[in-house]
Amino acid sequence: MLNSGNVATPGTIIVVEFALALPSHQWLFELDLATGASALDAASVGLARIASDSRSADILTSARTLLPDFPWQASSWQLGIFSKPCDHDHPLRNGDRVELYRPLLIDPMQSRRVRAKQASKPALGRQLNVAKARRIS
Repeated sequence: MLNSGNVATPGTIIVVEFALALPSHQWLFELDLATGASALDAASVGLARIASDSRSADILTSARTLLPDFPWQASSWQLGIFSKPCDHDHPLRNGDRVELYRPLLIDPMQSRRVRAKQASKPALGRQLNVAKARRIS
């Protein structure tokens, strides 16, 4: 039984969302968990549900380079609740959305530096078009 404020009373079930996104596929579904469940519990149940569907398991396995070293172990993932990172032992409340985060492939600051450096260089194609336009006129 739930009381006001989405707080579950002892002995009840809470409903949370499980979210995992890869470039080629996304999973978003509800899980029924016991009161007092942690974010890691939800991740374990969600990954087990994906593993039980052979098509989904194949998708997750084929994206191996984008995943943690042990993708079927929930403890190898970074977790969050509504886009805010959380500890694995974070207690869940009814209505929470547990998100699994993929490891970063490149440091965001390094990526920004590379993009800024590329943007500061004039594009070769633009230089050639300007040179052609000057010859034509």
